[in-house]
Amino acid sequence: MNTIHERISFLRGNLNQQEFADKLGIALNTYRSYEKGSTPPNLAFIKSVVANLNVNLDWFIFGEGEMLSKAKPTNATLDELKAEIGELENELKQERQQNRKLTDQLLNNISKDSNKNHEQTA
Repeated sequence: MNTIHERISFLRGNLNQQEFADKLGIALNTYRSYEKGSTPPNLAFIKSVVANLNVNLDWFIFGEGEMLSKAKPTNATLDELKAEIGELENELKQERQQNRKLTDQLLNNISKDSNKNHEQTA
């Protein structure tokens, strides 16, 4: 299980998606988007999984360590998680901005090449 959405699906076990969403206190469509991987899970969902299912935070987020937590999560652990998620969100935002810049540069280069080719054939 390399991705968080694969781990979410694994944790659901034999429950259907509606039952699992109800157990975690979220809407079915939200749960489906997390399991499908189209939306990253938010902090409230992560807290719910860790607290209600006694799941090891490192395993759930990164796929590292044991699946089940040996201890109940503390507020400090959840605060650390919140900080880590904030950092990851910032990194993702920066990567998206960089991708937009690169896409714009690529489109500009394609446009310039197209204009040059058009001028040469005219």
